[in-house]
Amino acid sequence: MKIEKIEIKNLHHRFDITLNHLYPGLNVVHAENGAGKTTVLHIIANLLNGDLSRFLFLDFDLISVWFSGQAGPITIQSEGTKDESRIIFKL
Repeated sequence: MKIEKIEIKNLHHRFDITLNHLYPGLNVVHAENGAGKTTVLHIIANLLNGDLSRFLFLDFDLISVWFSGQAGPITIQSEGTKDESRIIFKL
């Protein structure tokens, strides 16, 4: 199973990020400093490790991840305020 696509809506209340056509092996992601590259890597690591509690510390509206062999994406939605937030995880 591999990640084929990632969409992140309103990351850090500033960015909408879409990574299409991820390939097995090496993928290069480049952008200016502060564009969210490291956060995207943390999102991937947290999702693959099943560490959903880490998403409580990120500012985003919606994360959608498509894996090969799945009909639809896995989605992670953030709701609430900074002091009282919750994460909704859908397969």
